[in-house]
Amino acid sequence: MNRLIAEKNRPLADVFWNGEFMQTLLLKEEGVLTPYVSPAAADIPAQYRDPGGYWAGTGGRARILLVNTDRLSPGGYPDSIGDLADETFPADEIAIAYPMFGTSATHAAALYAAWGQDDARSLYETMQARGVRVADGNSVVRDLVAGGQVSVGLTDTDDACRAVEDGKPVAIIVPDQEAGGLGALVIPTTVALIANGPHPEEGKVLVDLLLAKETERRLMDIGWIQVSTRLESGAAPGMESGPIRGMEVTPCDVYAQLQPARRDLTEIFIR
Repeated sequence: MNRLIAEKNRPLADVFWNGEFMQTLLLKEEGVLTPYVSPAAADIPAQYRDPGGYWAGTGGRARILLVNTDRLSPGGYPDSIGDLADETFPADEIAIAYPMFGTSATHAAALYAAWGQDDARSLYETMQARGVRVADGNSVVRDLVAGGQVSVGLTDTDDACRAVEDGKPVAIIVPDQEAGGLGALVIPTTVALIANGPHPEEGKVLVDLLLAKETERRLMDIGWIQVSTRLESGAAPGMESGPIRGMEVTPCDVYAQLQPARRDLTEIFIR
């Protein structure tokens, strides 16, 4: 991202393909991207497409709960992000990653966008006050759950599916899937055309390829992504085959809340 900004006046790249949409929105803000409405994106829901055509989001990851099946039985699994603040689950049995960085920060900003600042901040204040274990990253959360140090962790599908593939005693819970519920945060891979790139026509061909339904399906089949933005069924290890119902927030909604959320959470978790 920083290199693209530095090269903005004489770009060397034609296409930006990225797994964390915050950087894509920043590049748009910096004037690095140019509009291109790819015909391959026509069946992607509007929620995952820039209104001006600057980017589109195809399959990616989702934020999920990972549980240790040796420590919890199916009837005792959490099924909501709100359960992380519930006294039913002891705080020392729960792990999250610091919510100021990476997809954990994106998730926090999404909650700010969906619930408003007061309710979202309250969730994190409650977790901190309860003494929920805070780890250095999502993969560390996965390892804590897989190793049996905690019962429940909040992480990403790519990390969680790796634990399933490795045969660890874990189960993946997609949270808040009930009718009218919050939904799970889906983090798409985003594809965008670079403004004034050296090969604009070839760049458009590549954008079309990366956004194609067939490409999304192939990437899901090999496990590089776990969730479809087209609301299609997935086949990621350890996950149910039905489509995931995502949170009703757009990447632009989330981006607008990133800095307010980060300021609050830095105050809560780093004193």
